[in-house]
Amino acid sequence: MKTAMTPLLSVSNLQTHFKTPHGIVQAVNDVSFQLKKGEILGIVGESGSGKSVLAQSLMRVVPETNLCKASGEINFNGIDLMNLTPNQMREIRGASISMVTQNPSTSLNPVFTVQEQLLETLKFHPQDQIKNPRKRMLQLMTEVQLPNPELVAKRYPFQLSGGMKQRIAIAMALMCEPKLLIADEPTTALDVTIQAQLLELIKSIRNTHGTSIIVITHDLGVVAQLCDTVGVIYAGQLVEYNTVEEIFQNPRHPYTKALLDSNPVFGNKQSSLKAMKGQPPQLTKLGAGCSFADRCEQALPLCHHTPTDLIRLGEFYYHRCSVPTLDGVANL
Repeated sequence: MKTAMTPLLSVSNLQTHFKTPHGIVQAVNDVSFQLKKGEILGIVGESGSGKSVLAQSLMRVVPETNLCKASGEINFNGIDLMNLTPNQMREIRGASISMVTQNPSTSLNPVFTVQEQLLETLKFHPQDQIKNPRKRMLQLMTEVQLPNPELVAKRYPFQLSGGMKQRIAIAMALMCEPKLLIADEPTTALDVTIQAQLLELIKSIRNTHGTSIIVITHDLGVVAQLCDTVGVIYAGQLVEYNTVEEIFQNPRHPYTKALLDSNPVFGNKQSSLKAMKGQPPQLTKLGAGCSFADRCEQALPLCHHTPTDLIRLGEFYYHRCSVPTLDGVANL
C-alpha cells in the first residue's frame, strides 16, 4: 500500500550506453535518486556530463540507433517504465510525464498555429475531466503569463519571442495535467529578466498543481533559487545527491566544491574565479576508479584505480568519494 512518503519517482542503477566507432559511451552510468510529490529536483553539471541523456532516458525517448545498453529501474507511481512496451510508454509520455526541451523553437511546428499545437496534445491523450479543451488551453496560457491568450493562440511560432515560445512549450507540457514535468535547460538563451519570470512560473506550477519537477541545468543560480534537492552529475554519474541547503552550505564531493568555487557570487570582490584544472574525461575511456580523480586536488593513489565508495548521508542522500571524510558516516 502506498503511503504519503512513497516517492513519485524512484530511479535505481539507471544506465544508458551507446556504441560508437570510438568505443562504448557511458552517457548515464549507475544513476539512482528519488523524487517526492511536489518536489523540485535540480540535476546540475558541466556541458557533456550526461544531463540531457538522463532526461531522455527517464522519458524513454533515447534513439535506438546506437543504443547498446539501457538497464536499471525507473519506478514511476508504482510502475517500472523500463518494462513497458513502446505503446504503453506513449500513453504515459505527455499525459503523466511531460518534458520541456532545451530549445522550444525546435519543439514547436512552424506550420501550425499555437492553438493547433496545444489542442493536439489532448487528441492523443484525451482527458475525461477536461470538458472544454479550448477553455483549458486559454486558462493555461494565462497561467504561464502570456499576454492576450486569444491573440497569441492564433499566431505561428515564428511570430513569438523566445520567452513566449518557452511559455507555450510549458503550457503544452501541462495540458494533460502531468504528475511529473522535466524541464531541460529552461532558461537557456533568455535574458535575465525573462529567466527570473520563468523560475517564478515553475515555482507557481508546483504550488498550484502539486507537480513534481526535474530541472536540468548547468546554472547554479537557478538551482539555488528553485530546487529542493540537487543531484550533481559528472561523467554520467551522480557524484552527490542532497538537499539544496546541504549542497551549497556543506558540499561533500570535491567536484561539487569545485563547481561552487568556480561560480561568481554577487558582492564577492575576488580578483579571479577558481577554475578546475584539466578536462572532463572521455566517456569511452572511463576506468575503474573515480572519473574526477585526474582533476581532483584531494585525489589519493587509490582514487585512480579503485571504484568509488558510496557514502550515505541519510535515508535517500549520498555522495561518491573514496577520500576519507569527517562525516562520521560509514561507507556502504
